Amino acid sequence: MRVSDTEAAQRVADNDNLVGELVSVLKTITDNAEQNAFEDWLERICPSGDVTEVQRRWKDSGAYIHFSEEWGFALDAIAKAQGAQQ
Repeated sequence: MRVSDTEAAQRVADNDNLVGELVSVLKTITDNAEQNAFEDWLERICPSGDVTEVQRRWKDSGAYIHFSEEWGFALDAIAKAQGAQQ
């Protein structure tokens, strides 16, 4: 059965919307996981310094590297999807 060009275009738009929603949910889950990892690290390490210094130390920490490795598949998928949407 052949679909019309209009119906095909609508299906593509529906798929794009679904992908956008899925990426949004994945980003929220990943952001929450990073926040939890950060808070655990913050409680364990109790770093001093201003916000910028603490963020830099977080990004340089083994805990952040572990988070990045554990969630790398999701971070890569989000980056790829966001790049395709631009």
